[in-house]
Amino acid sequence: VINILLIPILGYTASAIAVFVCFLTMMLISYFLGQKYYPVPYDVKRIGFYFIITVLIFAIAQVSLKESDFIKYGINSFLMIVFVVTVFFKEKEELLSLFKYNKKG
Repeated sequence: VINILLIPILGYTASAIAVFVCFLTMMLISYFLGQKYYPVPYDVKRIGFYFIITVLIFAIAQVSLKESDFIKYGINSFLMIVFVVTVFFKEKEELLSLFKYNKKG
């Protein structure tokens, strides 16, 4: 349905959106059914945080597509750095313990 509605407007990007919506739907169904029959203590807040950050970065990157290549690459590089720094500060303790574990092994 999404393909039929959006391909005339967005072209092949609509197919990517349709696949994303399909996979997101399958993931949510699997999550809720899995929690019903075999509960796993996922950190839903952390997953949601990274999902929202990723969607925001993607949206900003899509807006930058209309700019010149130099500006586009600069914006996208900055967004990548922001994401890496965000992950580092959010996961600092786990990353440091992982590095300490690897030095011992």
